[in-house]
Amino acid sequence: MSNGDALDGAEQAAVRQSLEAILAWPALRRSPNLSAFLRYVVEARLRGETDAIKAYAIAVDVFDRPAAFDPQADPIVRVQARRLRGLLETYYAATPDAPSPRIALPVGSYVPEFVWSGETLPQPDASAGGGVEEDEVEPIDETVGEEKALVSLVPAARGERWASRLMVAVGVLGLAVVVLALVVGTGFWDGDQQGGQAPASAQPQRPLVIVADFDNLTDDERGVALAAGLGLEIVTDLAGFPDVDARYRGTLEGAQAGAEAGQPVFALSGVVRRGAGAVQYSAVLTDSRTDAIVGSYAIDAPVESGRPELSVSEVSERLVMQIASPRGALHAEARAWLDQRRDTREPLEAHPCIVQYKLFLDRASTRDRASARACARSHSEGVDSPGPAQAPFLAIRSAMMASDAWRSGMDSVLARDLMAQASMLGAAAVEAAPLEAFVWAQKARASLAEGQLRHAREEMASALQLNPASLDAIVQLAEIEARMGNWRSALDRMAIVEQIEPDPPPRYALVPALHALRGGEYGLARAHGERLYEAEPELATAILVAVGGLTRDTDLINSYLPRLLATSQLAGPGILPALRRQISDPEMLRILANGLTASGLTLDRLLRPWQ
Repeated sequence: MSNGDALDGAEQAAVRQSLEAILAWPALRRSPNLSAFLRYVVEARLRGETDAIKAYAIAVDVFDRPAAFDPQADPIVRVQARRLRGLLETYYAATPDAPSPRIALPVGSYVPEFVWSGETLPQPDASAGGGVEEDEVEPIDETVGEEKALVSLVPAARGERWASRLMVAVGVLGLAVVVLALVVGTGFWDGDQQGGQAPASAQPQRPLVIVADFDNLTDDERGVALAAGLGLEIVTDLAGFPDVDARYRGTLEGAQAGAEAGQPVFALSGVVRRGAGAVQYSAVLTDSRTDAIVGSYAIDAPVESGRPELSVSEVSERLVMQIASPRGALHAEARAWLDQRRDTREPLEAHPCIVQYKLFLDRASTRDRASARACARSHSEGVDSPGPAQAPFLAIRSAMMASDAWRSGMDSVLARDLMAQASMLGAAAVEAAPLEAFVWAQKARASLAEGQLRHAREEMASALQLNPASLDAIVQLAEIEARMGNWRSALDRMAIVEQIEPDPPPRYALVPALHALRGGEYGLARAHGERLYEAEPELATAILVAVGGLTRDTDLINSYLPRLLATSQLAGPGILPALRRQISDPEMLRILANGLTASGLTLDRLLRPWQ
């Protein structure tokens, strides 16, 4: 099956079953690095992210190489790929009854092939470049170790063929030199006339927002308090985000003069007026470079007994939830730059690194994960005494490492090591910036991955107290409350989210999915669960299989039950013990257990490890 072929749900489940069987093989289980390598490329292939399966991403994401990693200078990925290919060949030679499909790593590529019964592995076409990793010129001899320098990429045994290629290359090079001399000598290419070499694309800078006082259009004395101080409240709330700068009042010209080089400047202005039964707050965001309105925001504060139900500070928080959203206009330019970025070896600066991490949270793609991890490491490693500048990146590494531990199976030695490192990084981040809401939020994410729900709730509550305008923190605290069975609090918070976020990312679907399942609204639970699958496939799969069991939907069961059984996070401790680490609400666990049992799962699979 070629790399471009899409796999349906049953085929993906079969691939994952084959993967888990290989990873359970003792020879591979003794090598956590090779196991992580194989899982990494297979999962990326299943998500259709073959373009992201490159030596740089693998080195940074799997082998913990720094952001400055150079595949030509460090052969780690090629060496380990060679070892992995050999182990796969040995495994299949020793296991003739291995489940289909077979997983292969063809020479010249890091993109795995899935070879189904009756198929043979296609041989790489030496004349075609598509899908072949550019920096894998030739496989390196297996005796070359991870720390050993690469002596030569060209084996001497191929003397005649490489000699002929060398002669052609010398001829081409000589011709190129002659042409270049003629071009320069005739003045056809004049560096001054052409402006010289084009500079590399500058990385996006943190946006600066100039906030003006809101105009009061209420035309009565009582309306004065409705607008007074709102601009200052907005500046204060914007200051809680690490990826936004804000200033109160002033002119755009003055702001542009005082802004850093390349820093985009925006102006926020607004009005307050009375409507039918509500006070209406409207604001517009203008890009100073084009004078174009790039964002418009509105909040209605219902009036009860002559007074609005929302205070000025609450209005500010809800406006800033929209203005500072990682999916909003302030960050559109940085997101587009990151998506168009080609040279992933160039280290990301601080601002695009934060934006990259938030993109990863929303999209959960392999490319975003690798880039966020690499830049967070580059901004926090090698510092003896980390300070506030390093704290956000220590916190990002902590959250990502804890997530890796959860996904690798919490009972494994590797998972325990990862979680211990995540805990140390999170503690260092909080110590360096104890009043940084973003830091506390990532620490809470790490605690949640570890199954420490009470710690996660306390840490996320701290994040929200420090920055009450963080929509992500509100959602994450609602998720924790829902997992613990505190439904009134969870639903109150999600009601705010529904008012603010018209197009929520898939990860926001957990609370609606669990609530619908708990209330017996199985169609709604399925819809939310399928959306959640894009962000959190492990929990989403358990929810969807339970829905299938409770509704006797064999198609839904057949689609998701194989995926559930192929999930390593659940295989180690058993499905229900693993779910208890993530959900402590007894009623929710009872409903999940009933649904999973009704789907055909045996008690052994439900309660005990099966790997």
